[in-house]
Amino acid sequence: MRTPQRRPPDLVNQRHRLADARSLSHFYPDAVMTLHRLSFDFRQIADMRAFYRHFVRLTHSGAHFGNNLDALWDVLTGEMPLPAEIALCHLHSAARQETFAALIALLREAEVELAGQLKVRID
Repeated sequence: MRTPQRRPPDLVNQRHRLADARSLSHFYPDAVMTLHRLSFDFRQIADMRAFYRHFVRLTHSGAHFGNNLDALWDVLTGEMPLPAEIALCHLHSAARQETFAALIALLREAEVELAGQLKVRID
């Protein structure tokens, strides 16, 4: 007698769940997950507008990206391939961290929301 195979959940209704590598590995245990790495050099990023430009270029988000924290959240939690690592390079100074405090808070929140599928490093 043949053992029935597990079927993945409905792709349309479970897009966020399937983005989670743990869910994928449950259905495809031999699959190799690629870690997507995004690196932002804050020596070249002076403000949030510049950050959004770099983010769109690296993630290929395109014209639909809204250049605000809500749009960033939507891409991080629903459109961007996971697992991923985001490195915020040269963000050492207190002034820079204050300028980008809302961004850092959102990335940390996304890290928690995505249960380990997103790692944020501040170098």
